[in-house]
Amino acid sequence: MEMNEQKRGWAPRLDGLKRFLETVASWGPASVYRVAREGGFPYITAYRYMRYCLEKGLVSSLRKGRRGSLKLVLTEKGRRFLEALDGA
Repeated sequence: MEMNEQKRGWAPRLDGLKRFLETVASWGPASVYRVAREGGFPYITAYRYMRYCLEKGLVSSLRKGRRGSLKLVLTEKGRRFLEALDGA
């Protein structure tokens, strides 16, 4: 995330966040590249969602992949958040 995004307090769109979390839930453990591809996100957008979700505890990284990429999984907090979004 760029410095100016942090200063502005970038926050994801709720529909995009839901799609990102659903993709991680379906394909995880998955790299950001895979989540971007399977979720239909531009890579930079998926990367921003990943950073936001890691900071908020909605996803975590199990380990680094073959090329040093993070392997993302949904946390329990992320599952509850996704369930709340589905119920809304």
